[in-house]
Amino acid sequence: MSSHTNKKKIVYKDRVVVQDDGEGNWLVSYADMMTLLFGFFVIVSAFSKPDTEKLEKLKQETAKAMGVKYEKPNENLTNSLEAVLKALGLEKEVQIISTDEGISIISKGTLFFDSGS
Repeated sequence: MSSHTNKKKIVYKDRVVVQDDGEGNWLVSYADMMTLLFGFFVIVSAFSKPDTEKLEKLKQETAKAMGVKYEKPNENLTNSLEAVLKALGLEKEVQIISTDEGISIISKGTLFFDSGS
């Protein structure tokens, strides 16, 4: 048994014209719309900037809800760096700040260069 289609064959003198009832025409428009929507969301996501403070708060709340201890990112590294600076006696000369985006190390005074050089 052949599959049922709504195509009609019209035979003119020297040519055959196949007439479609429009079942497949909507697919082209649909595919174009999906392509445009995909491109739009790619552009929107490329230009978006995530808020790191909100993401950290979300991580904390998720860990709390799951019953897991939350540890700040780079907390172990910050503690290790502070211990090394303390062992070298440089804790007053170098300041380590842990932020949501990473670690900042600030050097005060003339630790690396002589005054005026």
